[in-house]
Amino acid sequence: MRSESQPDQALATGSDPLNPLNELTTLRAQVARYRAAFELSGPGQALVGLNGRFLEVNASLCQILGYPAADLLARHFNDITHPDDV
Repeated sequence: MRSESQPDQALATGSDPLNPLNELTTLRAQVARYRAAFELSGPGQALVGLNGRFLEVNASLCQILGYPAADLLARHFNDITHPDDV
């Protein structure tokens, strides 16, 4: 039973926060939405680590830059940045 002082998280997330299986299902749905938004995005997108290495790139970025994903993932952000912009 929930106390009156706790917000009803089930309404906000669509699942019962006390049920780990529902929480896992909700997290999987959120990851799937993120993946789709990242991969299907028209603008080029990348996740870059603090060390400047590409962690993930989408197909649009590969097309814009003219590199296959495997090549970008092996590069540093500075490798594709004009020296005046570094």
